[in-house]
Amino acid sequence: SLTTHPWLADHAAGGTTLVPGAALTDLLIRAGDETGTSLLTELVIEAPLLIPTDGSVQIRVTVSEPDATGQRTAQVHSRPQDAAPGT
Repeated sequence: SLTTHPWLADHAAGGTTLVPGAALTDLLIRAGDETGTSLLTELVIEAPLLIPTDGSVQIRVTVSEPDATGQRTAQVHSRPQDAAPGT
């Protein structure tokens, strides 16, 4: 939320606050640290992560098992803080 992370307000486009790519990179590097993966080779952002003016967002990072080459994929998902369970 902008309340707990006010620096996010510096990253706005068209009046909408976005989570910067650097913050997503930090999340993925931390997930890699937790899973023994030391290298982030590519970051593809399919849609911007929007931060509401009021309220907050829950973020979930998932990391796959290693493939035959030892590489893993990771995904970042989000939902509004007040979303119903399972959505």
